Amino acid sequence: MEKFKSFSGSHPILFTLSLLISWFLVAAIATGVTAVFFRVSFIEPLPQSVGPLVATMYIILIAWRFGWLRSSGIGSSGNLKVWLIALLAFAYLIAAYSFAFFGDLSLDIGNAFISNAAQPIIFRQIIVGIVEEILFRGVLLYALVRVLGDSKRGLFSAVLLSAVLFGSMHLLQAFAGRSIGVALIAALESTVSGMWWGAFVILWGTMWPIAAIHAGSNAFVLIKGLSYPGLMFSYQEYSFAIILQLPLVVLSLYWLLKAAPRPVIPEIP
Repeated sequence: MEKFKSFSGSHPILFTLSLLISWFLVAAIATGVTAVFFRVSFIEPLPQSVGPLVATMYIILIAWRFGWLRSSGIGSSGNLKVWLIALLAFAYLIAAYSFAFFGDLSLDIGNAFISNAAQPIIFRQIIVGIVEEILFRGVLLYALVRVLGDSKRGLFSAVLLSAVLFGSMHLLQAFAGRSIGVALIAALESTVSGMWWGAFVILWGTMWPIAAIHAGSNAFVLIKGLSYPGLMFSYQEYSFAIILQLPLVVLSLYWLLKAAPRPVIPEIP
């Protein structure tokens, strides 16, 4: 394990890619085993939930063995101030998404929220929020910070790289039937989100408020979308979502570069 930890410092790009690839492999194997064991389709909610959760437990195990749990924000829940700031950011994001994707500022999802289709959406997005934040804003972001340093330049570079990796993952939507153009703009929107999410995690030392924002905002869009049958998000909707998130990106990066953030690498590399 010490050799693997040294590898993370000497070959950060290879380490990051190997961690991503191994996560996908573990998730695929766990998904397949679950599908076979319970005799259900590979694409059913149960195997699709178990697979990523098992892969994320593998990532948490690596973080624990490396001694990174608290420093990466996985082992810290944050204080009341952090959650209040996150709540304000979440409220803004919900309004921004409502306008960008649906053309109005209505936050009423009452009827859709109590529908039979809403429960699996909520469950699935909670898993997505936890899984993706532990991987991208937890271990991968911290691994990049350790190599690039916790100077202002190093922190900005780590946030940007982790956001690009996060956004790139969403290019897989092209294999789910979306056009290349829409997949690209969706990946860019995810990259923009990843920038202020990463800055938040470094500033406040916890990824859990961001996991809640990630899950909650995704669930809101999908549940509100239940009231718009046949609606397909296009280049225009994602472009609006990008533009409306720019204040959050600018503000979070300004704090990150101008404030005196906590020491991100407390232990000796």
